[in-house]
Amino acid sequence: MIFATAAVLIATIAGTGLVLHFLRRHAILDHPNARSSHAVPVPRGGGIAVVAVLIVAWIALAAPDFSTEFLLILAGAVGLAAVSWIDDLRSLAASIRLLAQAAAVLPASIWLADPIFQGWLPGPLDTAATVLLWLWVVNLFNFMDGLDGLSGLEAACV
Repeated sequence: MIFATAAVLIATIAGTGLVLHFLRRHAILDHPNARSSHAVPVPRGGGIAVVAVLIVAWIALAAPDFSTEFLLILAGAVGLAAVSWIDDLRSLAASIRLLAQAAAVLPASIWLADPIFQGWLPGPLDTAATVLLWLWVVNLFNFMDGLDGLSGLEAACV
């Protein structure tokens, strides 16, 4: 397992470097504004390398037993990554992003066999609270993505 972890780490670092080079070369940049934490333009979309490596790793770990649940979660992750990339390029409306996030989170929340809140909430309320928390985490991560290095720290902690 340590070798797989090291391979994913190395692939993520290398992939991020390649993606950042591409983004700079094609001027896909986030320009500073009043809410920015950076003073100069920085590349937008570097997370696409992380997502690509994680999807390949998920597929490798799940092969050859691709369950319906796995495929739904994988489709949600790919769909959310695609919407996020489009948002980086064109700034989508918040309602479209929220719908995409909900579509990615719902299948996994429903599929979970054990309640997240360990019986403190009735079944449907547990699922609803889980969805709301996952949506919060996704949006928090997206917010912190604009703070240089902070989203990477959060990802490492998760």
